[in-house]
Amino acid sequence: MNNNLNIKKSTRIKFWSHFIKNYYKYRGTAGDFGPEKVSLKRKIHENRILHESEKFGDGVETEVPSYNKNEISIEDFKEKYLFKNRPVLLKGFGKDFEACKKWNLDFFENNYGNEIVPCRQNGKTLSNETLLLKDVTIRELVKDIKNGGSLFGSNLSDFLNENESLKSDINLQEFEKYICFRKRDKIASTQLFMSGGNTKTGFHASGGVNLFYQIYGVKKWTFVNPDYTPWMYPVLRKDLFYTGSKIPWTNPASDIAKSGFPLYNYVPKQVAVLEPGDILFSPQWWWHAIETRSSSIAVASRAMNKMILGSTPFSLMWVTSKEFRALVKSIITTGVATDKTGGALIAFDKKSEI
Repeated sequence: MNNNLNIKKSTRIKFWSHFIKNYYKYRGTAGDFGPEKVSLKRKIHENRILHESEKFGDGVETEVPSYNKNEISIEDFKEKYLFKNRPVLLKGFGKDFEACKKWNLDFFENNYGNEIVPCRQNGKTLSNETLLLKDVTIRELVKDIKNGGSLFGSNLSDFLNENESLKSDINLQEFEKYICFRKRDKIASTQLFMSGGNTKTGFHASGGVNLFYQIYGVKKWTFVNPDYTPWMYPVLRKDLFYTGSKIPWTNPASDIAKSGFPLYNYVPKQVAVLEPGDILFSPQWWWHAIETRSSSIAVASRAMNKMILGSTPFSLMWVTSKEFRALVKSIITTGVATDKTGGALIAFDKKSEI
């Protein structure tokens, strides 16, 4: 078992050189990994990484560090986790929120039932189908969740922007200082997540830091340090607003290897189980995948602080993208990110692509 993959520096450089070159050349126009000749070249890099990783054995799984309320100050949180870009779980820090007292499926159906939101059509699969969107009312979403369906309300920015009173139920201003490097920084986007049990996400990573508030239900998060990106099979997306992977990570290790993703089994992982009132810090460019264990309502609050953080290659591709410029423009002109500039409509698509 290993907790560190110390492969040759030259191997890492070759992987990143290949990825960056072909990202700018193809940008999601030629499949997950580019044309066949490019994909074959990438396989050479992956085999080299695999050969150097075998001596380390399988990656260990450890728990994300956690603190109960009053066990860690804001100053210590920033010094140990925000500035060092490491995940941490704040147990029960939000248990006194108004949201934790009154939010549930019936609350949203009764008060916001006619509002329309874009939802993932199938949150129970890791296939391309999970990325397809459809517009539904909150009432339809709640009914689907109660009936054990697969709709997943994810990254819903516009809904919270249009219903400001919901934000006050979470004490966002109190926790803004946790994830902002400087006093002038502020939360850039706030997004609602609502789904039934047995829904999940694929591995993904993005720029900006995130405080994730679990209001109702239970979720399990699995993190992978961005240092291990060469083991994570990042696809050549159309943009680097975020990055994704098609690793079938919920399968047994042997099946993951057989399906073409053997490197993943060598990667050290950190896990956290979130219950109502828990707040999770998700650092910039850390890979993460989420299992929703029961009907769930949660909120993500995101801030952009130090732009080059977590992964230098991803950070540079992010801040030079047109999608990043659109996000910054939206925040400057309206004060918030929207579904189109930083939420569901950029995270997912009505086309089948990651």
